[in-house]
Amino acid sequence: MGEVKAARCSTRPDAVTPEGLRRLRDAGMDMVELGVQSFSDMALVSSGRGYDRAHAETGCRMVTAAGLALGIQLLPGLPGEEREEILHDVRRALDFSPSCLRLYPCLVVDGTRLAAMWRAGRYTPWTVEETVETLGRALALAWESGVPVIRLSLAPEPGFDAEVLAGPRHPALGSMIQGEALCLRISGWLEGSVSRRGRLRLPRRCQGYFAGQKGALLPRWRAMGVEPREVEWIDGEYAEWIPAD
Repeated sequence: MGEVKAARCSTRPDAVTPEGLRRLRDAGMDMVELGVQSFSDMALVSSGRGYDRAHAETGCRMVTAAGLALGIQLLPGLPGEEREEILHDVRRALDFSPSCLRLYPCLVVDGTRLAAMWRAGRYTPWTVEETVETLGRALALAWESGVPVIRLSLAPEPGFDAEVLAGPRHPALGSMIQGEALCLRISGWLEGSVSRRGRLRLPRRCQGYFAGQKGALLPRWRAMGVEPREVEWIDGEYAEWIPAD
């Protein structure tokens, strides 16, 4: 058995108290992740979460005030939430300087209240394409702030997947979102560059999602003036644009 180096837990934002958090800290807890899901009152009410934006924000403040690292979990695509609102959610989450974010796109699971809403035509989940486009923008915001997003979807589970009725479920969803975010970030760099002639250097960890699903992003890279075969893969952590001499 290895030595435990850190411990974290997750809970609802309306379940934390200053006293409880201090006990967790004194017992050796390092991080508390809050399942905020949304900072939109409309989305929280429509999905029956049982708390509002004020509770969510207060919970986040309590965690950091107790001297614990804060993780925030968001559930993009809840009933009553427009796609643009997730960008407001991510910006609000970043205001609390969290140690990490998790983004779990909303799925319709059999036997839930959401499934009943979906069957009644009162809820339409995001498509995979809408999810990739919207969460690509959200992920780019987090990258710009230096906050790691440690989850972009639920890991595949045959038992769970069999219960999913609708929603953005795809085995490569996380990679597709990362590829979209990378495209957006580099496009922003090039728009502000004094020279569109040069070469792109990217961390090797980006190789898995640079091209997109079945090469879908390659035309976009070429349209930006980036020839995929000329990208230089490096061992560092940060992308670089090297202008031509």
